[in-house]
Formats: sequence, C-alpha cells, structure tokens
Amino acid sequence: MHHSAAMAALALGLCSAVCGAERGENPLAEGQRYLEEADFRKAVLAFERAVRAEPECAAPHFWLGKALARQAEASSPLLAGRHARKARIQLEWAFQLDPHNREYARELFELYAGSPEYFRGSLERAATIVEESDVDHWTADDMRRHLTQTRRERNGAEWEVERAVRGVWAAAGYAVPRF
Repeated sequence: MHHSAAMAALALGLCSAVCGAERGENPLAEGQRYLEEADFRKAVLAFERAVRAEPECAAPHFWLGKALARQAEASSPLLAGRHARKARIQLEWAFQLDPHNREYARELFELYAGSPEYFRGSLERAATIVEESDVDHWTADDMRRHLTQTRRERNGAEWEVERAVRGVWAAAGYAVPRF
C-alpha cells in the first residue's frame, strides 16, 4: 500500500464516523482520491467539508493542509503564497491536535523548510519541530541535514532579492480574483 494511501486509511478509520461515513459519504476518501489525481481544487473542497464535519479531528486538517501545500506548488507565483499560508494554518492545527504524529510533524517541517519565502522565521520554526516532535533519531538527523542545506542555499543578498520578489508576487495574489 502506498504510504499516503496508508495514512489516508488510518485517517479514515480514526475519523470516519464523524466525517459522513454513517451517511455513505466520506469527504476524506473523496479528497484523497482527488489528491491522487492531482485535482487539488476538488481535493481542497472535499477536505474542507471533512474539517467542517469534525473540526477537532487532526486528520482532516492534515489532509487539507497537504492538499493546499500541493496546490501552492502547482500554482502561479501570484497564488502560491496564499495557498501556502492556508496550508500552514491547517498543518499547524493538525500538529497541535496530534503532536505525536510523525507524519504531521514531517509535513509541517517540509512546508517550513521548503517555503521560507512565504513565512518569516520559517527555518527557525522548522528547527523547533525537529527538536520538539517525536520523530525518530534517524529522521531527526535527516531533517537537520535538510535544514542546514536549506540555510546554505537561502542566505545572502541574492536570496533576499528573491524573497522580496516572491513577497510582492504573494501580496499581489490577494488582488487576483478567485474563479
């Protein structure tokens, strides 16, 4: 079973009763299907329904954050920042609801480490996740190496110019109408 499919099955088992399964609906399963098809917009809509159905369950927040992060990766520079910020909120919420879940910690870490142009202090937040989460020793070492490499790449005047340009794109994204 594919890793994300295994996580979806676990999430479905943990939250299925509340997320509509008793009525024959399951927005988590629907969202997972759309996510696998790379239809991020539909995945986000399905996971938003799951979050509304069970706001205190971490899994819908995690999957919504994951879908929003993938949507940010696939979006134009004008919209990527908006999606990334929404992803951060959902992933932080999932991690707060279930701080011992290694997958949630890893996804939030990857968002912070991979998107410092959208979040001030994101590399420091990523480091905090490594130190405070329950990831195993090998995973933590891997995350630290990734963070060190990211810090090397995202340093100096060239990076500051790139961050400023991306910041302008992200700010302009709020002026772009939603369709």
